Amino acid sequence: MENPVQFDETVDNRIALRLKALRAEHGWSLDDLARRSGVSRATLSRLENTEVSPTANVLGKLCAAYGLTMSR
Repeated sequence: MENPVQFDETVDNRIALRLKALRAEHGWSLDDLARRSGVSRATLSRLENTEVSPTANVLGKLCAAYGLTMSR
């Protein structure tokens, strides 16, 4: 069975990569996404660099900004 810490790091890394990719696909800067989502630029940067784990609330705001469901 996978170590819980390793699982968390893997999930955080996958989320970070997805967030970076989505922002790049839209051609948005961190400032653009911060304005659209209501999530601070600093938090977005920390999420994309896996310095923090996203909360469900933050993920919900980002999904809304991108017009996606959480499962996407």
